[in-house]
Amino acid sequence: MTDKHKFCFIICTNNRQQLRECMMYLSLLHVPKGYTTDVITVTDAVSMAAGYNEAMCSSDAKYKIYLHQDTLIIDPFFLDRLLKVFQKDSQIGMMGILGTERLSRDGIMWHEQRCGNFYCLDEMIRDGAEGVERLRRGIREVEAIDGFLMATQYDLPWREDIFHGFDFYDVSQCMEFRRAGYKIVVPGQKGDWVIHDCGAPSYWNYEQGRQVLLREYPEIAELWKDRKRILFLHSRQIQSIGIPTALTQLGHNVTIPEYKVTLECGGLVDQRDREAVEEFLERGHYDLAVSYDFSQGMSDACQTFQVPYYAWIYDSPLMGLYSKEALNEVNYISVFDKKQYHRLNGLGLKHLFYMPLAPEIDNFGAVHIGKRDEKKYVCDVSFVGRLYNNRGFDEIFDEKGKDYLEDAISIINGMDCAWNKDTTIFGKASDDLISYMITKLPEDTWNAWNIDKCYYCESMRLVRKCNELERIRILETLGRSFRIRLYADTSAKKLLKTVEVRPWLDYGTEMPKVFYLSRINLNITSRSIESGIPLRVWDIMAVGGFCLTNYQPELEDYFEIGKDLEVYHDIKEMEEKIRYYLNHEEERVRIAINGYRKVRQKHNLKARMQKVLDIIFQENCVVGEAYGEEYC
Repeated sequence: MTDKHKFCFIICTNNRQQLRECMMYLSLLHVPKGYTTDVITVTDAVSMAAGYNEAMCSSDAKYKIYLHQDTLIIDPFFLDRLLKVFQKDSQIGMMGILGTERLSRDGIMWHEQRCGNFYCLDEMIRDGAEGVERLRRGIREVEAIDGFLMATQYDLPWREDIFHGFDFYDVSQCMEFRRAGYKIVVPGQKGDWVIHDCGAPSYWNYEQGRQVLLREYPEIAELWKDRKRILFLHSRQIQSIGIPTALTQLGHNVTIPEYKVTLECGGLVDQRDREAVEEFLERGHYDLAVSYDFSQGMSDACQTFQVPYYAWIYDSPLMGLYSKEALNEVNYISVFDKKQYHRLNGLGLKHLFYMPLAPEIDNFGAVHIGKRDEKKYVCDVSFVGRLYNNRGFDEIFDEKGKDYLEDAISIINGMDCAWNKDTTIFGKASDDLISYMITKLPEDTWNAWNIDKCYYCESMRLVRKCNELERIRILETLGRSFRIRLYADTSAKKLLKTVEVRPWLDYGTEMPKVFYLSRINLNITSRSIESGIPLRVWDIMAVGGFCLTNYQPELEDYFEIGKDLEVYHDIKEMEEKIRYYLNHEEERVRIAINGYRKVRQKHNLKARMQKVLDIIFQENCVVGEAYGEEYC
């Protein structure tokens, strides 16, 4: 016969000192009027489920509180609060202190956001307890609760038939209650109700228990089968949050550890990166790993664990794509330049595809602009970009290389700051010039990278000098007729006389303000980007800035020139359009608004990431150059 006015604390124990402390706190609890309490301890149980079953069957109490021996109930009115929760709704079968609204597909509770409130010791903080959403009021229905305290008002057998250890018994019991039609809840807790003094957890036979759980309860994996568990890692060079934000918005579970990987390490794998990522993958049961640009160590770790690795490339060229790690079968790599795609396509990269870039609209385009910002950033024409000076070009031409230097400068001058459909700097250097540049480069360059020597010399030396000379020429020319503001490093001041040079900008907090408050935003694309649209163009348009960019062949694939943005093909046309749009504000603003709307509606990161996931996880998707509805 069930005693409806009785509480029973059930504790499996193997440590007398911990049990005494736990019992001491139980003795201090207030007992509601008309109710009684009891404590049943099970010593050295063969499993948690077996111990709980034994105690449950020997108690007639309606309300049973299953707790670990290292769980200390410090709220003296805990029983009053528990009673209030259960009496509020007869469908509530189980209450916990910490739980998750959405159980991860791998069955591990802390792989999803948890909610509740309890006192965290240092060991638990290091193990992820700081990620708990603190509930201060109300009652939150959850899918599972943590086993350090599980209170019930109905008895269901614990599954000792399949769980023979001390892991996943709690998730199993939650599944049993849910199958029986009961609710599982976590109450709001204004203060700490409980201390869980667990120390470092043990993972002995942990994976075995997890596999048992998933076999017995296939609904765990099925319920959120389309929700991917994704590991995103920042690099020491890039710390943007647009991609993980977009993936979260798409409904996926994204984990971002504090550790930062290295993007390039002289062509070698950073062993620290590989070991760190391997540890994340071993513990995390991830469906996918993601980074900006390409990490060789991250790729190798993913190859070991056979986890797909997606690299969103926004540099062109990126030397990491010429490493042997880029050939790993788990890699999915997107490049934003069609010509770069064709250059890489013959190197054996398994899942290489073309994907245009996109801006971080929700983060980058949501910056507040105040009066101080207007005073600081408003200007007629701005250019945010480095001059590419001091990039290793001049050092390779010594006294004996004067003739070769003249050849190189002749090629650069021949570009004449012009951009047309077939304009390119590649393929213009003589064999003698390339051979000379090769002799000035370290021999281990070719051991580290599987890259054509001619292309390397052109893109890493010739292009950079061309960028430098062109940008100086353009800015100096414009500076004689307009008020031009350049945001670059301080070395630019020595090279430019007619332009106002200001310090480089913080990408997330300052750059959006400049783009919005500049009447005209210039873009001068690096010559290494042969056909694609650089990120700068997308970023300008994402905040509603007016963009005047050099012509790139792929612009017409996504925008209407003259309606969404403006282009120039040479310096003369650039000057004419600057003058025109400074004098035609209404038309300039209309173009900026059109561009903003198109980017926001059709070219946001959320849309791009959905296509990426379709490519990786849908069997009927074909990777390649095509981008659009025909992709899948």
